[in-house]
Amino acid sequence: MAVEFGPGSMNQTGKVEEICNGLDLEVSTRVDLDPRDGGSLQNMLRHHRGRFDIVAGVCRNHSVARQAALDPRVDLLEFPHDPRERKLVNFSNKEAELAANRSCALELDFSAMLRADEIGQARLLSIMRTELSIALDNDVRVIVTSGAGDLYGLRAPRDLASFLGLLGANWQTCLDAVSTSPLQVVARKNTLIARLDRDRDTR
Repeated sequence: MAVEFGPGSMNQTGKVEEICNGLDLEVSTRVDLDPRDGGSLQNMLRHHRGRFDIVAGVCRNHSVARQAALDPRVDLLEFPHDPRERKLVNFSNKEAELAANRSCALELDFSAMLRADEIGQARLLSIMRTELSIALDNDVRVIVTSGAGDLYGLRAPRDLASFLGLLGANWQTCLDAVSTSPLQVVARKNTLIARLDRDRDTR
């Protein structure tokens, strides 16, 4: 299970981990960084990368999207849930080329569909279908998440896999997006931190 933390709750990671350990639940901590530009993202990463298992970059403009895709400290690329914003900045071939070289993954959030009206849902489906196609063409990992804000928003893995199938992915890709790929993202942390430590030691 992954628990997301925002700017106002980052100091609660220890408490959440303690609760989950008491329930015999394996938990991964996640932070969504929402910077105004690429430089702000780099500053945030310096402060928060080592504290969380998963780091997502919220890409509200192309400066952030390309810096997030380029920086190996970012695990997930998250794009706006509002279809009007998503139309202006979405996952393009440029981000895909950068992300493929850095083992970054594209996140498709099911909760965005639930928040949109009928017209917005149709627009998001079209945008996400294009993003998925670009990601697969460039060998970029794709992860589909529930984006749940409470228990009622949680979805079973196969339900999320079916949503990805609606966007045009084959069934194996759908299953990987809710199993293998998320595990690979979590496993990146230890490898990444070890590499960054080696880089610092050789300077």
